[in-house]
Amino acid sequence: MDLRFPRILERVFGKGGDGVRLGGGTRFVLIIGDDGAVMAQFRRGAVADAWFVAIDEMDEGLESLRGYLNADKSAPLLVLADVLEQMYREENLPKVGPLDELKVLRRRLDMTFPTEQMKAALRQRARDVKGSTVAFLMAALPTSPVMLRWIEFLESLANPVTGFCLLPLESVDLAKALAPAAPADEDPNRCWHALISVEVTGGFRQIFVNNGRLVVTRLTQRPPEDTTADVVAQLVERELRSSISYIKRLGYVEGSRLDIVMVAGSELCEAMAQREIPATTVSLLTPAEAGRKIKLDKVGPEGSPYGDLLHAAWATGKKKPTLVMPTAAIGKRLLFDKLTYFGGIAAIALTLLTLWVVFDSGSTYYQQFTDLAGLEAQASTVNRQLAAERRKVAAFPHPVVEMKAVGKVGGAWQRRTVDLTTLLLPLQASLSDDVRVVKLAYADLATKPDSAGPASGMAAPRGQVAKPKPIDEKLTFELTVTVELGAGSSLEQSVARAKDLQDRLKVAYPRYKVEITTMPANILDNQVMEGNLDKVDPKGANLNKNTAVFTIRKEA
Repeated sequence: MDLRFPRILERVFGKGGDGVRLGGGTRFVLIIGDDGAVMAQFRRGAVADAWFVAIDEMDEGLESLRGYLNADKSAPLLVLADVLEQMYREENLPKVGPLDELKVLRRRLDMTFPTEQMKAALRQRARDVKGSTVAFLMAALPTSPVMLRWIEFLESLANPVTGFCLLPLESVDLAKALAPAAPADEDPNRCWHALISVEVTGGFRQIFVNNGRLVVTRLTQRPPEDTTADVVAQLVERELRSSISYIKRLGYVEGSRLDIVMVAGSELCEAMAQREIPATTVSLLTPAEAGRKIKLDKVGPEGSPYGDLLHAAWATGKKKPTLVMPTAAIGKRLLFDKLTYFGGIAAIALTLLTLWVVFDSGSTYYQQFTDLAGLEAQASTVNRQLAAERRKVAAFPHPVVEMKAVGKVGGAWQRRTVDLTTLLLPLQASLSDDVRVVKLAYADLATKPDSAGPASGMAAPRGQVAKPKPIDEKLTFELTVTVELGAGSSLEQSVARAKDLQDRLKVAYPRYKVEITTMPANILDNQVMEGNLDKVDPKGANLNKNTAVFTIRKEA
């Protein structure tokens, strides 16, 4: 398979080429790669001639290129970098105004590529996702020693350099243009395109695109000259599968549409047709066939396997480059040329911009003054209302502070007040026909005397006043109920009725603590019986077997 380098300044069209035809509409495109550079001359949108400069003959080649360019110093020159070392990174930035966006982009570029001089950012095409951020593709081109020599050469030319661009970014739409059209109802976010072209300046260039956005680009070296087409096809298939595996991390899923276009020589295209490529469609085209498909007149010799001129023709046919990252000197020249050419338009635009800024600032200041006057009027009204309310408060018969204190005490008293009718209704419902209440006592436990003070029945020491116990938030009041369990009942029946009544009271008072403090003729755990069975005198025991005492406590 013939993938040899052309010699220094070898005409890509050979001796039968169109030659250098200078004049109106002439422009040049220079593609810089790791193995050399191709400079193409375009006239009225068609390729007129092209030359290749090998990297090992760079000194002589640069001077020869300078001679061709000096033949028409007014012809613009577009530069496309197709080197291996290119850096890309997608960043999400907050949405800000147009003026602030430039500052934010510059700071983020300096943070992303702090050591690189040639860098720029491209706003990505909007996806169907709403949010407060905007996606930008940060790109940088490292200045290697070889690239520095090219920069010095370009800065020394008299021709205007219209842009220093990256070839993968400029050829993003070329992949879609060469691929078969997708169905109209296909989701753009699930449509992927891949362009693989053989470049004389570097090797096999891969460009993967999703919905018009550059996702990944790779450059692999060409195999040795004596490698057969079948072996090269195997290597290309392996690299393709590796790239497809990589884009799965970036959103590609099985079932998505993937259209692959390969631009190479006819021999390699025939070998690639025998390979199994995991894609929806695979289009194999020679550079000449690809040029005719996108209506480009001529992109190199008919049998050439190289796609450099196809990329150059596509870039020169665009209205403007996708992303420009010139050096400082080229940037100044580019800016000066634009200002000179569009001087009148720039002056008008600057005047309109100044008028707009003045109008916008005046509108803002007027709105602020209007808002301030309105706020001052509102403040005056509120102050008058406040003075009137203060006069009303001063005319009250009692101070407001004392009325608030009385209201606070009244609220606390109301919260401590117990509705006895409501409290005793569950008790009434719990009594059976043979059980009646003989005694009822209510005690407010929150204000009973402090047990830590003087003993019950003893006066407080001289000079001290007996203080009520502070309000116990856990135990508020206690209801003591003495009931008669019915006449003629045995001891066992009375005890059973007492326990049954306790169960009913617990159901009737679910949020209360219900206890039996005195059982009918039952010796509790804290009681001691003295004497014999004929003469019972327990301490604290109930001598009436038909009565029992219950306590119902309310806990906070």
